[in-house]
Amino acid sequence: IMYWWLGSIEQNRGEMAEASTYYRKAADIYRHIYGDHHGETLNIAYAIAWTLEKLGMGDEGEKYLREVVGNARNILGIEDPQRLQATNTLGNFLMQRGNVAEAESLFLEELTSCTELLEDNHPRTLAELMRMGTFLYSQQKYDSAEIYLLKSLEGHQNFYGRAHPLTMEALSDWGQYWWDAANDPSKALAAVEESVQMYSSFYVPLHPRT
Repeated sequence: IMYWWLGSIEQNRGEMAEASTYYRKAADIYRHIYGDHHGETLNIAYAIAWTLEKLGMGDEGEKYLREVVGNARNILGIEDPQRLQATNTLGNFLMQRGNVAEAESLFLEELTSCTELLEDNHPRTLAELMRMGTFLYSQQKYDSAEIYLLKSLEGHQNFYGRAHPLTMEALSDWGQYWWDAANDPSKALAAVEESVQMYSSFYVPLHPRT
């Protein structure tokens, strides 16, 4: 923890070389104790790759991150929710480097594995549908995004029920789509109002999430 903390301080100071050194020391400990599939290991591996990118050593950073994420995906079964973080870690870094096509391919590969090996309403499948929809939305591929976001919403409603935080999140994504992409304020407002009602019934009207 101390090495990670020291790395964060150096990063905030703009001293990326020193930050990378501390991050690597932290990563060595996390990888030894927890393994590459642990969430904290994945986070520190991303920090290492990011600092190396800032030092003009992005290829080295990407290679390191691919190694850690590849090991994590080999360890974690397709049903393990931790795989979502592992794939996101590499996909987000690829996007930062401008390699959007490979990031999309990576996300699609994970979704395909879920749909082939798990049920349509399995939590892992639903999580991948949501990620694919939000990713395509961020790339302004709105027609494709609509398909995945709708499947995600319907799946969450069927598996979790309407008054569940993950269903509410899927509904919020759906409303955001109609507001920005489809330019249909009435449908966006309907989705937002339903989401507020669901949050109010699940939490309380004055809860921060509501």
